[in-house]
Amino acid sequence: MNAQEPASSPRKGVSFRTIVLLILLVLLAVFCILNLNIVIVKPFGAAPLFVVILASFFLGVLIGWIGRGLRVSRRKPEPSDSTSA
Repeated sequence: MNAQEPASSPRKGVSFRTIVLLILLVLLAVFCILNLNIVIVKPFGAAPLFVVILASFFLGVLIGWIGRGLRVSRRKPEPSDSTSA
């Protein structure tokens, strides 16, 4: 290692996470374009199919997030060893 180089230089370029996110956004755009058919949802009326599918997905994510938060908040804290010494 050269003495002039810093020990941990910042990475240059696009990260793997950014590339995956961009690919997912492109796939989402293609999905939306291919699902423009109008569907009837009984209590709400007519909407494009991709809106119904995305709304269902985000509702499921929200329910999972809330459920996980409730499960984590119900856990009892473990006794620490520092108080027994």
